[in-house]
Amino acid sequence: MITVCTATIVGREEMLAECVESVKAQTLPVSEHLILLDTERKGGAWTKQQLLQQVTTEWCILLDDDDLIDPAYCERLIAEAGDADVVYGWCRSDVGFDTYNQPFSGLKMDTGVSHVPQCAMFRTKSALAVGGVPQKEAYDLLMWQAMHRNGATFKHIPEELWTYRLSPKWWHESRP
Repeated sequence: MITVCTATIVGREEMLAECVESVKAQTLPVSEHLILLDTERKGGAWTKQQLLQQVTTEWCILLDDDDLIDPAYCERLIAEAGDADVVYGWCRSDVGFDTYNQPFSGLKMDTGVSHVPQCAMFRTKSALAVGGVPQKEAYDLLMWQAMHRNGATFKHIPEELWTYRLSPKWWHESRP
């Protein structure tokens, strides 16, 4: 029913192990957890597109190697999905990042404001219908925009269901 896809690179083994454990701890077990090590540093978009091409289940989640999903993540998203094509819950973060803790807005999406997290659960066929993961910067936003323009429906669950982890050092150095 659900495939989780995780792209990773060398040097992130500890975070990846924690990510894998969060997937294994699901109260609704996933069908498959696909992991691809990007040894050639082709980038997250390329790696996730390779993983997405392997998905055979109705639902897919692109889970970054540094993020964690709560044990009831998949169960809650499936229970709330209904006819939606993309379902996401809110997050907690170690640096106060709350961009994803907003209801879906087609207007925001159309104007380039990213508020749907990469780890949203989506219907595989809806993503593949728009070509999957674009091979450009901001690929997650671009995929959500393409899906939205193609008629996909989005649903948010106003409940913290996953953890967005960032190194505080990286966060502070990257802020304007």
